[in-house]
This record gives sequence, structure tokens and C-alpha cells, in this order.
Amino acid sequence: MAGRRFGIAIATLLALLTASGSSLAVGKKTLAVLPVEAINLEAADRLRLEQVFIKSLEKTRAFEIIAPSKLGEIKGACARDAACLARIGAANRADQIVALSVGRLGDTYIMRMAVYRTAGGTRVGSWQQVLSSISTPAVQSALQTMVTAFAPRPVQIRKVRWYQRWWVWTAASVIVAGSVTAVVLTTRGGRDPDSVIRP
Repeated sequence: MAGRRFGIAIATLLALLTASGSSLAVGKKTLAVLPVEAINLEAADRLRLEQVFIKSLEKTRAFEIIAPSKLGEIKGACARDAACLARIGAANRADQIVALSVGRLGDTYIMRMAVYRTAGGTRVGSWQQVLSSISTPAVQSALQTMVTAFAPRPVQIRKVRWYQRWWVWTAASVIVAGSVTAVVLTTRGGRDPDSVIRP
């Protein structure tokens, strides 16, 4: 009987150990990205800026990105209207929608980014950077500054090893206590004179 209980305890411990590798997946927010609005820029520069922008957003690993090509056609006036943007975000099942515009004025480039919540059409915030060139490193640096201003901080999940979990020590304590009890009961069974019943 004690050996059977010991076997059950070992089987339970092994089942708990194999289940310890499972982890919970944390859902990301969905972010719809509007096509970059370019003022006084070449079409090739606009496309390059859009690609760098999407890569900057993907680097944060905080969002599921809906690319501009998947949003469909967007009229120019809609890009500045919060209610219209909220409708586009809702139609694409996005939590938030982001608009980036880049304008050139002489040798100066102005980047503006605005983020809107789909629910309610409220603006999360807007950010601006002034650049002297739109080289890829300069754009990446400016975008990183703006994106980190609104992107949620990554959650640091501390990896807990299997032997640090409470149930491992509980199971080990139960096994040790059960083993000691089994050994004590089996060894003292024949030696106790009070346990013998005489007619």
C-alpha cells in the first residue's frame, strides 16, 4: 500500500514537471499604419520613409502591424479627421491608428506623427521632429524617438525555473513525508508487542 502511494506521488511529480514548460501568450495591440503623407518629396523618398517607419514600429514588438496597403484607399481629408480615422481603424479591427507626415521646407524636413484610438476616435498624442536631412539613419533615429513615446513598454517576464515553483517543493515534501511514514510503518510492524492480539 505504501509503495503504491509512493508510485502515485512520483507520477504526479513527473506530470507537474512536464507541465512546467507551458507559458501564457500576451496579446499585442493592433496598430493600423496610414500611408505616409509626403509634402515636397519625391515618390521614392516617400516609399522609403514608409518602409523605415513600419520597421521602426515592428522593432518595438508591441504591436501587430496592419500595413498601409491593407487599409484600402484613404481620401486626403480623412488623414486629418479623428472620427474618419477611427472608422478606418474599426473597419480593420485595429486598436489604434497612426499617421506620419513628412514635409520639406528648403533644407529642413519636418516629421509629424499622430496616434488615434479606434474606440471613441480620441487622439493618443502627436509628436514632431525637425531634421536637416532624410537619410535613413537620421530618419530611423527620429522615428525611434517618436515611436518610443507612445509604444507600450515591453513587459519583462521573469523566467522561473521549474525547481523554483511552489508546487515542486510541496510535491517533494509530500513524497519525503510519505516515504518516511512508509519506512517507519513497515519497520515497526512486527516488533510492537502491544499490536499482537492474544486469545
